[in-house]
Amino acid sequence: MKNKTRTNGFTLAETLITLGIVGAVAAMTLPTLVKANQNRVNEARYKKAVSMLSQAAQLAMAEVDSPGNMTFTDLWNCKNKENVKACYKTETKKLFKGITLDDDTLINKMKTVNYNEIPNPWGDVYYAFTTGDAMTFGYANSDEGLKLIVDTTSKNKPNKISQDLYALQVKSNGIVVDVTPTLVPKPGSECKNLTSRKQDYEYDTQWTECLADLGLGYDDTNGYYVSFPNGGTQEERDICTAAGGTVGTRYWDGIAICQHPD
Repeated sequence: MKNKTRTNGFTLAETLITLGIVGAVAAMTLPTLVKANQNRVNEARYKKAVSMLSQAAQLAMAEVDSPGNMTFTDLWNCKNKENVKACYKTETKKLFKGITLDDDTLINKMKTVNYNEIPNPWGDVYYAFTTGDAMTFGYANSDEGLKLIVDTTSKNKPNKISQDLYALQVKSNGIVVDVTPTLVPKPGSECKNLTSRKQDYEYDTQWTECLADLGLGYDDTNGYYVSFPNGGTQEERDICTAAGGTVGTRYWDGIAICQHPD
């Protein structure tokens, strides 16, 4: 009789079990790998945005009389221009390559983006442009230098602060600094929009009630101030100033109060 040789191998059951284990491990690790890769992409786009602004600032500084000590309008070489917005458009095209200027249409599109955990910041933007790889920059009002809102993925996700949404400040010396934390509203800032109607009793009362909801005292004296129940802690004072108010004292008893801005 001939000897029969047995070939060792995996059974169908063993193969299926092995594939199941591999699939389970892949399912657990793949999201982590995808997230890590996305973080690297986001970081690279952020660094590119900073680099673009730094190069533009250096070009702008080369065209002014006092480089290294530029004012807000000097920064893009638009000081004393009759039409500052038109000047920004011209200078932006000179300072940035491969961009698309879209003015109000682009800004209105960005206003519809739902950013997680913070209000949409594009309402403060007065001029915007996009790059060829879909990064959106917007000039925003600022008391110090030139502030830009930057979405490194435009309207695409993740739409989260410090992941694809940033605020960058070009200082008077041309240095670009990250001021992204300024996009997070301070406690009390939600009350500031209730101060636009000067000497309007109903509107002023809404302002004091808003501050009262945040933990400050409530004194309904025509809605012109709220008192500090704890004597004016630093947190209470910060809430007051974020709401547009002024810290003071009530003249007849010396109690610390937050005065209405009007």
